[in-house]
Amino acid sequence: MLKTLTKIIAVTATTFAFLALSTVAKAADPIRIPVLNWSSQIVMANVLGQVFEEQGYTVEYVPAESASRYEAVRIGDLHIAHETWESTMAIPFY
Repeated sequence: MLKTLTKIIAVTATTFAFLALSTVAKAADPIRIPVLNWSSQIVMANVLGQVFEEQGYTVEYVPAESASRYEAVRIGDLHIAHETWESTMAIPFY
C-alpha cells in the first residue's frame, strides 16, 4: 500500500512539474491516455487525465494492452505510457 501511494505521489508530482514547465501550445487533438486492465493503472490514468484537463487540455481515454501501448506511443496513437512494471516489461526494453 505504501509503495503504491509513493508511486502515485511521484507520478503526480512529475506530471505537475512537466505541466508547469511546458510552453507547448495546446493542441486541438485530445491527449490520448491508455487505460489498462489493472486498478492502479486505471486510477493513475484518470489522475493524469484530470491534471491535463485542469490545464485546459482535452483528454481521451483509450483501452489498451500492456505491451502494445509502446508501439502506439511510437506511432502517435497514444501520448503516454505510464505505470510500467520493469519486472514484466524488461525484455521489450532491451
